[in-house]
Amino acid sequence: MLSTVNIQKILITLLCLGIFVQQSQAQDATFSQFYTNKLRFNPAYAGSFLGTRVNFNWRRQWPAVSGKIENINFSIDQSLPHIGGISGGWGLMINKDVEGEGLLTTQEAALAGSLMIRLDNPKDKTKKFLFFGLQTSLFWQDIDWDQLVFSNQIDPILPGIQGASGVPQPIAPEQRMFPDIGAGAFLWLQRDYINNRESGAKNWQHYKDWVATVGVSAKHLMRPNESFWRQQVSDTLKMPIRWTIHGMGVFPLPTPYVALAPAFMFEKQRNINTINVGLLGIFTNEYSENTSQQLSRRISTQFLGGVLARGNGDGLHTIILNAGCKIFKQKRIRKKNWNRSPSNTIRQTSYQLSYSYDLISSASQLVGSTAGAHEVTFIMTFGAAEKVRCPKNHLSYYSNFWKRKRMMVLY
Repeated sequence: MLSTVNIQKILITLLCLGIFVQQSQAQDATFSQFYTNKLRFNPAYAGSFLGTRVNFNWRRQWPAVSGKIENINFSIDQSLPHIGGISGGWGLMINKDVEGEGLLTTQEAALAGSLMIRLDNPKDKTKKFLFFGLQTSLFWQDIDWDQLVFSNQIDPILPGIQGASGVPQPIAPEQRMFPDIGAGAFLWLQRDYINNRESGAKNWQHYKDWVATVGVSAKHLMRPNESFWRQQVSDTLKMPIRWTIHGMGVFPLPTPYVALAPAFMFEKQRNINTINVGLLGIFTNEYSENTSQQLSRRISTQFLGGVLARGNGDGLHTIILNAGCKIFKQKRIRKKNWNRSPSNTIRQTSYQLSYSYDLISSASQLVGSTAGAHEVTFIMTFGAAEKVRCPKNHLSYYSNFWKRKRMMVLY
């Protein structure tokens, strides 16, 4: 007979195997803070920020369950110079997913490129940009066969697990590599009330400035074979295409320094549908440096907090609590006679740290047994220099320009 310890080992192994089989054949890993991790689900976001953006995401799922499930994402993207109404960008992304204490490790290196086309006229009140993106990826997977227990290792009479290796013939490889491609597009809408006033911004109303995006993407278009067995090739073993529809926006309120940011993402992969929807609140506290030098530098602190919900065809199963802080500095590159110049140059940098916790709802069968999920995000942005035209001797224009950039920099 099998001992209790061996039975527990077998059950834990089967649980871990079931987890990574379900994720590999059903759905890719999903980050709760998807709105900070755009390049992972849509390559069209490569270079969408005017400058350089560095992104790091870490996720630890179900810490109370035996067998680690950990997801790590790193990306960097850079915008390219505008040529008329056309521009673009590039991005590099590295992902690592560990399931079952190293039982299955999946790594991805991806290179993304994007093309931006401006759809509006310079005099339009609402700016419209259409982004297209293409991504090429290289996946490699490692599996530790020693952590698995096969039927030919179990003797119905003798106790314990017999044999050091139970991998049946033909022997499957411990590592496999395969290429893949993905594509996406999204529409960017932005209202700059300040840029539509010839008189500058003397009576600027900040809540009339907003930004929103909506898009669609597809991943695993090559549908590579997922099986580690050399002789197994079938349509059910091919990686299913992951379809994503997403949208997000930032809408300032009439109350100064407060904005709301709704976001949603719908994912479909094979027969599993998942939707994330939520609302974030943003509060900004700012102060100026070198006020005697006529608003040459401003440092702002943003506090973010909100609630999101995740569900599927069976209903709601996760509540996501999110909180974070963002510090960004905006600096005007001063000219000698800036009051007499029709334009000045602005540069900005930012640093963001946020944390989210997945609270399993009572509707889920896993409530109380998994300890939810923890996720940490760190983002750095280094904005490109921007020339700003303004009327002569109009200090209020610069003051309101900082406020406008404060809200738009959330993207």
